[in-house]
Amino acid sequence: LKGRSLRRRASAAMGQSGSAALPSMRCCQEDPPPQRWAAELGELDLAGEREGWPEGLALVQATPCVPSGTRGDEQWRCCVADEAATSVPVQPLESLSYTPLRFDEGSTVDVERSHARYSKVLLHSARARTQKRSKAWGDWLNAATAGRAITLLTGVAEGADKSAAALGKVPAVYHLDRSLAKLSILPLNKIEMSALLIPIDSIQVICPATDFVLLFDQLGTKLNELEKGRAVLLQYATEDSERRRACFLEESEAAREDFVQALTALWLEKRNDHSMWF
Repeated sequence: LKGRSLRRRASAAMGQSGSAALPSMRCCQEDPPPQRWAAELGELDLAGEREGWPEGLALVQATPCVPSGTRGDEQWRCCVADEAATSVPVQPLESLSYTPLRFDEGSTVDVERSHARYSKVLLHSARARTQKRSKAWGDWLNAATAGRAITLLTGVAEGADKSAAALGKVPAVYHLDRSLAKLSILPLNKIEMSALLIPIDSIQVICPATDFVLLFDQLGTKLNELEKGRAVLLQYATEDSERRRACFLEESEAAREDFVQALTALWLEKRNDHSMWF
């Protein structure tokens, strides 16, 4: 590095700053020269670098720092920025991570027929426990096609605008046909009452009777606690698009849960098989 170049660079650095103060400047004369500079600067001969400078001004030779001096009205000094003051502190980087609780265990490609597919899935209900469909659903199908004894409740209100008659209890049997397409409820003991024929795909509501708000007031005062736990409600549409309701008592609360879950699964199966044609 030549003396003239050093002086010009120092003057240029001061000139570029103008009126704007450089952040945290200090003179490099305050620091002792590193040992590695001594050998390089000691070999420089600056005797030929006097052009344009006063005769009495001493030149720098074999020193690592440039002394202060004047050139006309200008004053200059070799300075260096304080790196510790100008450095921007590193802020910690925050990130979000997501870990799923579980992944799907099985393939999403369905190559099985409906009866095999639904025998492996889980049935879910708002109130009922979750269970495998294979054995419970198969047991219910066998019992339903053979016929199951129930207690049919008569006098249930068909709508909010219709008044309910006196609630009656009639022994009956429900029966599911072999094609799994229609549920029949047949009164027993030669009671003069027509059978209820309910197509599976016409069912609109399958639930415990106490979960149906429109019947809660009527059934809540006419049934005891054990009967409330056994009550089932079916709402369906007739061929004339009229809404009908059938309410009955299963033999136990567990039997009611099996009925609601199994009939819901059968309804879903019928609906999905029907949608494949469109």
